[in-house]
Amino acid sequence: MSEESGREITGMMVYYAKVCERKLWLFTHYIELEDESELVAIGAAIDENSFRREQHNISMLPGISADFIGANGIVHEVKKGKSIPEADRAQLLFYLYRLDKAGFPETKGILHYMENHSTEEVRLTAEARKEIEGIMDKIHECMASAEPPPYVKKRMCLKCAYYELCAI
Repeated sequence: MSEESGREITGMMVYYAKVCERKLWLFTHYIELEDESELVAIGAAIDENSFRREQHNISMLPGISADFIGANGIVHEVKKGKSIPEADRAQLLFYLYRLDKAGFPETKGILHYMENHSTEEVRLTAEARKEIEGIMDKIHECMASAEPPPYVKKRMCLKCAYYELCAI
């Protein structure tokens, strides 16, 4: 749990930390606009309709809501496409990091990209552990900050649920 805010770091925060610092700040300060996003709704539908035999949205520990847990405890995340693969990977690594800290070492994960029917295996290495710890430090700093970072225009901004709040 974050000492600064009393709020648990989540996989979504890790994802946002890789996507946009301003979006992360808004989200960590309880400005949540994703419920109104058509793209988020499409992603949720893909998640719900993929791998129908699996139980979805598994909350294993606070801050972790994996899409599903498969055979041998493999953590699965389902994504529409590979638009931001480094953020997808960081989110899954965060889940593996938290599981490792909770006594489940050597758990692996699989990212499923539905648009091109590809998968990527993800494992928590020493290098990945350092990356996640750095992202968590960044999230703690963001939570403690009273002011949002400045708006930085990126190619993904037009599709973002926060676009009107940031850019207009």
